[in-house]
Amino acid sequence: VRCEGEGGGGCGGCGCGGRQRGPQPWAAPMADAIVQNPEMLGPGERGLGTSFGEERFIGIIKKYDPPKKFGFVECPEVFALFGCDSFLSSKQIRHYDNDMMISFTINVKNSKPQAQDLQDP
Repeated sequence: VRCEGEGGGGCGGCGCGGRQRGPQPWAAPMADAIVQNPEMLGPGERGLGTSFGEERFIGIIKKYDPPKKFGFVECPEVFALFGCDSFLSSKQIRHYDNDMMISFTINVKNSKPQAQDLQDP
């Protein structure tokens, strides 16, 4: 995985300068710290809040497997925060399918993001 910010060659907000190659070791602990201590964020800083519930992200549904009833949403912003893609359950997918672009919010469970409230972007 390579950070795709700044026209594909720079940093998309994770601080990697465009060199990101997989999960950052600080991503999940930092996201946990923000969820547990929202005062870490300055006024207006990405509007993440305690549960990330109001912040909307744009991503693409990847690897949704109907028999297994789960999949993932690929989103560079969420990956930069958590070091992984967002889990997507069958309860949330509704009429959406693999490779579709969606807008979504996340809920954090066991330090991992879960996509919810899927909408058209």
